Amino acid sequence: MPGTVSPTAVPVIIRNPLLIPGKLSTDYRVRPQYTKLKKHNEAIIDYHKAIELDPKCMSAYANRAINYIKLGKYNEAIFDLSKTIELKPKDVEAYYYNRACCYSLLGNSGNAIQDLSKSINIDSKFRAMAKTDKDFDNIRNTPDFKRLVGE
Repeated sequence: MPGTVSPTAVPVIIRNPLLIPGKLSTDYRVRPQYTKLKKHNEAIIDYHKAIELDPKCMSAYANRAINYIKLGKYNEAIFDLSKTIELKPKDVEAYYYNRACCYSLLGNSGNAIQDLSKSINIDSKFRAMAKTDKDFDNIRNTPDFKRLVGE
């Protein structure tokens, strides 16, 4: 019923009175509460509304992508991560890495390797992360992956 509050949301609403299910929070610090509550569909709706209000809000795309990933909606996450990279072309290594994970999970090894390579070229810490990240199990035994992570 519109206007009712989920019992799981009550503790968050008490701390953050701007978080009302079905209503867009204008406070960027409140939106992640849905994700913390594992209410990924609600978070996606809220971030979608934020993007409608400000189509250049990079953080809304990035955070919506996180929620899509949690739901296994990798194509949607790839779209949002691509938009994030487009809107903020600096400091994007984590977005390339996350997009590489999505591509790998979808079995698209070419794009996964390409994005993983970009993330490692920007910050070498992603090489070590990729070695043990289960998201790369689909491509772990390919020569390109082994070359890229140094195995």
